[in-house]
Amino acid sequence: MKPATARLQIVEKPPRAKRSRQSKLRREWEAYLRWNAYAVGFVAPASMIPQVALVWQGHIVGIALISWILLSLKSTLFACWGVERRVWVVAFKEGLQAIANLSVLAGFIYHAYLK
Repeated sequence: MKPATARLQIVEKPPRAKRSRQSKLRREWEAYLRWNAYAVGFVAPASMIPQVALVWQGHIVGIALISWILLSLKSTLFACWGVERRVWVVAFKEGLQAIANLSVLAGFIYHAYLK
């Protein structure tokens, strides 16, 4: 029999450090994709600069208001989702896209209804 003063001690082992099992080729591929995602994050909103310029110059014929409202809403929601989930590539790209979409939308509303 064990004495009444003896206590059972639980000894926890420290967790093992996980080793990265990714190959060098896999890491290089992921870095390549990451940098291309950032490049697209700059190029996609920059490609809208001509559209923003035309709308702000008053060329609003053929612009569908509902399309730009939905595109602005989509980009804003995805930017918020990216920030909330800490997916910075998505947050960055969609944030810039939302700014560009809202610029087109604001220019359209200004020239169609306020001017």
